[in-house]
Amino acid sequence: MILLDDRIFELLASDGAATSWEIGFEFIGTVSPGRITKRCKVLLDAGLVDRYEREIVEEVVNDN
Repeated sequence: MILLDDRIFELLASDGAATSWEIGFEFIGTVSPGRITKRCKVLLDAGLVDRYEREIVEEVVNDN
C-alpha cells in the first residue's frame, strides 16, 4: 500500500463506482493516468476493489 492507494480509496468512498480513467481525471496534474491504472490493477488483484466497467450505449438517431 502506498499513499496514492489511500487517495484512490477516498475518491471511491465519496464518488462510488468509477473507472481508473475517471479516477485519473480527478488527479490530473499530480499523478499520471497510467500510474492510476497500475495502482487500480494492484488493488483489484489484492481484492481491495471491485472491477467496474462503464457501459457504452450507442445512441441511434432515426431520420424519419
